[in-house]
Amino acid sequence: MWEMTTPATRREFLDVKDMAAALGVSPKRVYGLIAESKLPATRVAGVIRTPRVTWRRWVDQHVEAALEDCNCRTRNIKARR
Repeated sequence: MWEMTTPATRREFLDVKDMAAALGVSPKRVYGLIAESKLPATRVAGVIRTPRVTWRRWVDQHVEAALEDCNCRTRNIKARR
């Protein structure tokens, strides 16, 4: 399972910079994903934030979906042989 290893681990909310670092993308890309409603986020005191619990749930769901997709592709490739 994904774990944050930055000082952000002690905070209840992640900011765009934290999310970008965790995903390995630029903050600009995170803003775009939020605008497309592909990442969960809310405004807290005028700053975009995501509650840590919501972030963990989102990451877990997307990792699980990616692994399932990978397994399906692997099964399809083996079936063709």
